[in-house]
Amino acid sequence: MGSQRNGDGYRLLRIARPELYGRLMEELAEANIHSYDIRADCRDTEDGTEIRVSCGEGFREEAVRVFPQDEAFGAFGEFSREVRELCKKTMMEDYLRMIKP
Repeated sequence: MGSQRNGDGYRLLRIARPELYGRLMEELAEANIHSYDIRADCRDTEDGTEIRVSCGEGFREEAVRVFPQDEAFGAFGEFSREVRELCKKTMMEDYLRMIKP
C-alpha cells in the first residue's frame, strides 16, 4: 500500500494533492460535510489530473473533472462548490430515505 493507488490508478487526493484536499474540505465544512462523508481521489491522465469525489450511501454519487496540467487549478473552487451541493443533496436524500416509514 506504499503508493496509495487502487486498481484503476487513482490515488487518495489527501496524499497526492494535499493542498487541493484542504481546499475541498474547507468548502465542504461550510455545509457540515466531513472527511468521512466523502471519498476523494485523483489520477494523472494524458489530459491532466482527473479528480473524483464520491459521496452518499455506498459512495454512489460522483463528481469528476479533469484539470489540465498547465491550469493553476483556478476552476477547483467552482468544482468544490459543485461537490458541496451534490453532497448536501445526496445526504438529504439518504436521510429522507432512512426515516421513511
